[in-house]
Amino acid sequence: ELVNLPQVVSAVLAELQPITNHVDFVVEIPDELEQVQTDGTFLRRILVNLCSNAVTYSPDGGTVRLEIAPGRTDTGEDAFVLLVSDEGIGIAPADIPKLFGRFERLAADRGRGGSGLGLYIVKGLVESLRGSVEATSVLGRGTTIRVVLPREIEPEAAPDAPAEPPIGSSHYHP
Repeated sequence: ELVNLPQVVSAVLAELQPITNHVDFVVEIPDELEQVQTDGTFLRRILVNLCSNAVTYSPDGGTVRLEIAPGRTDTGEDAFVLLVSDEGIGIAPADIPKLFGRFERLAADRGRGGSGLGLYIVKGLVESLRGSVEATSVLGRGTTIRVVLPREIEPEAAPDAPAEPPIGSSHYHP
């Protein structure tokens, strides 16, 4: 479907508003990326999970940035890049490879709630849209999650939604 990125981002921020009052939320979307052809439901879920994680790990008065920029996929297709950055606690370099694992809770997660599935679900959704996701982080300075998605997905190639696991289930395979 043709997706209006500013509308999707506005809906996501409205949904997250109850948890974002302690941070400044900065959004940048260039005019050229106002519309993309993708799965709007998947994109919305990706953004909700990434932004809520960034807010959760941001200090009071910190800034969460959502930047959308043009880019290219690994195969050279026109793409759009989602960058979600926080100024939070960061992630140790040894923990970054574990970040997108199922039920993965890093030591810094303790006491913050969550199931350890949010980024795992993001990875499954991104990959089903033929995209990629990666994280960079500096301990004590914050984390950036980078998602690259094709700018156009042909309707006949649109993915089926990976089922989200029921709470407590270990049978989720995107």
